[in-house]
Amino acid sequence: MPENNAREISCRVAGLQGHFDQANVALKLLPGGENNLLSAWPKLRDTPRSDIVTYGLLGRYVLFDFWTDTADMVRQRIEPAARHLRDQGFELILAHPERIEALQQHASTLDRLTELGIKLQLNSWCLAEPRGDRRRDMAERLLQEGRYFLIGTDLHRPKGMAGRIEGLAVAERLIGSSELERLTVENPQRLLDRG
Repeated sequence: MPENNAREISCRVAGLQGHFDQANVALKLLPGGENNLLSAWPKLRDTPRSDIVTYGLLGRYVLFDFWTDTADMVRQRIEPAARHLRDQGFELILAHPERIEALQQHASTLDRLTELGIKLQLNSWCLAEPRGDRRRDMAERLLQEGRYFLIGTDLHRPKGMAGRIEGLAVAERLIGSSELERLTVENPQRLLDRG
């Protein structure tokens, strides 16, 4: 997706914000995006730092994901890419680890990633999955162990909102309202701090 870069995202968000403003929609949009490190590596080595997509395009926090079911692929591609980004001064956040097959099958692989300083983001809808679903089980375990940095979601269509909200209610029952506030308000606010 060559158009999924910092410059193009910034322009498109500004255009959409203009439409929101004209329609009196009281939302302020912030640019950003998710990076797929599996497909980006090793080309990422040649990507200028300013072209890396970050939260708010502030150049600090990189949200990334990947899709693989093998621990070897994580070692061969994700770990070097993560080290490269850390060496560039970025802080890394892995989106929805509970949905990634390699991490479901190999707990030590997730441990290695967090040992690299990678923070974890829970996708709230995973907590709305039926009990016994591997994604939900892993999400509950990581949440109760205090391993998530924040809770987010990737809402692709409006009809999915109910499941995302249900997931937040499950999270609150598991960890309490003050911890939910930290994961949904306080830590996400840190993503937008320039410091």
